[in-house]
Amino acid sequence: MFSKNYLFVLLVLIAFSCRKEDTGPIKEYGTGKVNFSDMKIGQKSSYTSYTEMCNEDFSAINLFFDDTILFEVLDMNDNVYTLSERYSEGSSSYENGITQSFVYEVTHEDDYLLIPIRDASVLFYFYANDTLHLNPKNLMDFEYEDCFLKVDETTFVENEIGIIRDFEVMGSQLDDKIAVSCLPSINIGIETGYILYDENGVSLSYSVRESNSPEIEFLKFGWVELDELE
Repeated sequence: MFSKNYLFVLLVLIAFSCRKEDTGPIKEYGTGKVNFSDMKIGQKSSYTSYTEMCNEDFSAINLFFDDTILFEVLDMNDNVYTLSERYSEGSSSYENGITQSFVYEVTHEDDYLLIPIRDASVLFYFYANDTLHLNPKNLMDFEYEDCFLKVDETTFVENEIGIIRDFEVMGSQLDDKIAVSCLPSINIGIETGYILYDENGVSLSYSVRESNSPEIEFLKFGWVELDELE
């Protein structure tokens, strides 16, 4: 007989198998990936969504959603850049009618990006700080444990900046990524959220939410840049 743990996993897998036929993440190409240190009109980066169970018993179970977003540099005026995020054609959300783009401006300074409007962004929506530092100094060393980043075994959720030396996602390894987390004071329905990036762009953005199963306390929902999986 199945244990409750494996029954829960089986139900999750069945739910995902009932989606439309998965053709894999959809990638679009521009004049190169979005590079925070040298942004140019036409740069594009593609991200795919995924989920992961925050429990060491199921840590090998990672599930792709059939959504991809395109992150693109549309325009520039001096050091102000117009960016957009939109679901790629063929993505589940696009097919369900979410076809509009979220367009916003960022200001590029010497070593940081100012992102004043983030509420509709899938990459930055939970980040309550409007500044993304590209070359921060004196970084704390973070460790990863069951979906959370920790410092000396304490979960990192405040407005601090650190570095994660090695981070595994979907079987691929991310090395030496800057990590930030800063939740707004209002409740947005998540335990925490993290952005992993470097001076060239965002590699990964994910939030941690409570699970409805007593066997799995938390679930991770994230977006990972497709080139990181190659």
